[in-house]
Amino acid sequence: MRIAQISQLNYTMTRTGKKQQVTPVELRKKLGLTQREAAKKLGIRESTLSNWETGKVPHVPPSVIKKMMELYGCTLDELIEIFEGAPARTIS
Repeated sequence: MRIAQISQLNYTMTRTGKKQQVTPVELRKKLGLTQREAAKKLGIRESTLSNWETGKVPHVPPSVIKKMMELYGCTLDELIEIFEGAPARTIS
């Protein structure tokens, strides 16, 4: 899967046709990345990424947020929605 396609992955359709929020873990896995690979590309420890993905660490440095946007090929708004679980919206 190409990273540029990730913005289309923010929401998936369930069998019932309802939109379901993609989690940070699912986003990483859809790109075929392990925690170790993603952490290395982001320049952080694997345990730090794990804590972010599970919501245990509320602060992510802006420089790492930028790297995440580049790695995952998404906008800041999309990244926020994925990590905070904001209500579904149309993504162009």
